[in-house]
Amino acid sequence: MRPYLSLLLVLIGCSSLAQIEVEEIEDDSTLYLIEREEEGIIGWTEEGPTYPGGEVVMMKFISDSLIYPQKSVELGEEGIVYIRFDIDEKGYLSNYKIVRGSYPLLDNEAMRVVKLFPKKWSPYKFAGEAKSTSFTIPIRFVLKSAE
Repeated sequence: MRPYLSLLLVLIGCSSLAQIEVEEIEDDSTLYLIEREEEGIIGWTEEGPTYPGGEVVMMKFISDSLIYPQKSVELGEEGIVYIRFDIDEKGYLSNYKIVRGSYPLLDNEAMRVVKLFPKKWSPYKFAGEAKSTSFTIPIRFVLKSAE
């Protein structure tokens, strides 16, 4: 009989790992693979990076800090600017980049506000261990209609 082989299968879309034991048995020159699920499921937790104070505080910060460029108001420019930045395993922000812009003035204002974010967040955690990650945030510019 051959030794046991252990494989870890990651089930995509599920937040658990299952360990499968594969047993190879030879019988009259035929090889059989038998899968046996071991007892218990190993689970993991995943926590996204967090703005100091949480999402509501971040949205208030953006709302309070954002200044709609006057020229964009005059031109009727609206849109969403997507900005990506990295958050290292200690929670520090870096490498800001516009991944999808709108209008140059709106892009610049969105970038200005995102760069005002606190430079330290709670980092992304996977299975209790802090990891580096990227974070993309949409900044929406909408003009209020004159009624």
